Amino acid sequence: YKDQTKNFLSFVIFAFSSTGPILLMWIAPQAYMATLLARGKSQEYIDRIMVAPNPGTVLLFIASIVIGALVGALIGQALSKKFAQKI
Repeated sequence: YKDQTKNFLSFVIFAFSSTGPILLMWIAPQAYMATLLARGKSQEYIDRIMVAPNPGTVLLFIASIVIGALVGALIGQALSKKFAQKI
């Protein structure tokens, strides 16, 4: 929390940690569909949730994660400083 750059970077890395299923859907769609079928999902469900990895969608996905992580880091740092001043 003392190094602002490392703090921001840790927020961004952590934010990407929950993107596994979406990245797998784009990187290995056949394996992802096979996994869903093995878990009992219907083909109709799979067809409905599969999103093609076009550049606009990927850019929006990445940008929203990075922006959200940076906003979270800014809020977290502000709260940490405010709390540290009370101690």
